[in-house]
Amino acid sequence: MKRNLLFLMLGLSSFLFFSCSSNDDEWGGNGKDKYYIKYSMKGSASYRGPFAHSSQVRSESSTIEFQDKNGLSVEGEYGTFTFTKVVGPVNKSFKPSLSASGRNGGGYSASYEGSIEILKNGNVLVGGASRSGSGRVYITCPINE
Repeated sequence: MKRNLLFLMLGLSSFLFFSCSSNDDEWGGNGKDKYYIKYSMKGSASYRGPFAHSSQVRSESSTIEFQDKNGLSVEGEYGTFTFTKVVGPVNKSFKPSLSASGRNGGGYSASYEGSIEILKNGNVLVGGASRSGSGRVYITCPINE
């Protein structure tokens, strides 16, 4: 009976020992954390001549650049737009960046509001940055965890 109890206790303790693991993720020790980058940009670009009425405003193009897993990606948008892109999973050394640009001045008007959100394992917000402006907006936000 004592022998069976001893084997049962050894089996149970080894089961608990091998099934438990320390959470090295919070110290960045095991590299299993995955990060996802959510890029968002709202904006508009238009042209209005010097004597144009409000109905004579025409849409213009904007250039969106963002860092993805393969390098810098470029997309075009036209007129008023909302741009959203999620990139990942990436590791801690990834350097997220987002920019928007369009002609501004001399009848041209371009304005932008953008943000970068860094999500750890797809659901925990661990960083972010935002910016707005006219003509060109550039945002970067390193993964500092």
